[in-house]
Amino acid sequence: MRARLDEDRAEAEANRVTGPSPPSSSEEDDLRASLPSFDFSELSGRYQVILGIAIAFVICNMDRVNISVAVIPMAEDYGWTPTQAGLIQSAFFYGYLLAQLPGGWLANKFGGEKVLPFGVFL
Repeated sequence: MRARLDEDRAEAEANRVTGPSPPSSSEEDDLRASLPSFDFSELSGRYQVILGIAIAFVICNMDRVNISVAVIPMAEDYGWTPTQAGLIQSAFFYGYLLAQLPGGWLANKFGGEKVLPFGVFL
């Protein structure tokens, strides 16, 4: 028992100094085999659209949060007034306003499965 504790301490000390050793390829293969696989194309069209909308929503909110944080140093660098910084931040809402009607028309004409990816990458 004492020898096992000494071995564990020595291994912990070695890992602390050098870091853990990388897994071998057989360990990586075992790990990959144990993880569940996910194939987006196996989902029905309805769930693909729902998942796409959720991802688009997350990306959009990440953009809004990032611009809210970045506008402070940008305003200092470019000499913007608080009003100008507010207009920059409200640009997201102008984009929403202008995209609603054309996006809805395109979704009715071509289907949401085709229009949503285009809107996300636009």
